[in-house]
Amino acid sequence: MKKWTEDELNKLPVEEGFRLRGYLMTRLETFTDAAFAFAITMLVISIGKIPGNLNELISALKTTPALIMAFAMIFLFWSNHRFWSRQFGLDTFSSRLITFGLIFILLVYVYPLRLMASLLMSLFSNGFFPSEFVVSGLNDIPKLFIIYGIGFILISTLFSLLFYQGWNRADELSLNKFEKKETATAIAAWVICTLTGLIATGMAVFAPPHIGVFSGFIYSTLPITIYFVSRKILSDYKKDTKLNN
Repeated sequence: MKKWTEDELNKLPVEEGFRLRGYLMTRLETFTDAAFAFAITMLVISIGKIPGNLNELISALKTTPALIMAFAMIFLFWSNHRFWSRQFGLDTFSSRLITFGLIFILLVYVYPLRLMASLLMSLFSNGFFPSEFVVSGLNDIPKLFIIYGIGFILISTLFSLLFYQGWNRADELSLNKFEKKETATAIAAWVICTLTGLIATGMAVFAPPHIGVFSGFIYSTLPITIYFVSRKILSDYKKDTKLNN
């Protein structure tokens, strides 16, 4: 991989201060977009049948909030891969391998993601929104969180490795200090996601069922922890910039 020159970098479009080395779509990004589109298609049509009467139609429409929740997760993953691809423009063997692993796990977890979202919406609405996943007892819920947690951990780990690819090739990509700060923030955010998933999954595995059912709430801490870690990285970047000036 050749090193980017300043003349080449100056010609690139800039998005939020980051020079887009991958603004032209690669075959890897095209394949990834197609795979994510297929995952969304599976999400929508995976379970159920065409409504045959008004009551079935209303019941089918009540699954919409769960679909929105699951769709939002897939959109989050797609957006982050898009950011990574546009920011670094990497199409190496390791990045392809990580991306293919990411897509494989995503496609495997489309069904669990929709069922998890369906169950949560049913619990939050006290049954108003129907659940497509029937639990036979309290013990089933922690087990579902374990299945979800494993997928979340794997996806978060692969995303952290993707952004580490950019950090590891900082010299070849000629990343400036701001771009390095943004890359470090992305790596830290996904590492936090991985650790949070490990804690939540560990709680679902080892805690008694009446406590393990609350393991999913651990994920609600992510916006707080990611925010404070991002602020710390930004603060260190500003201090370093002032010292150099």
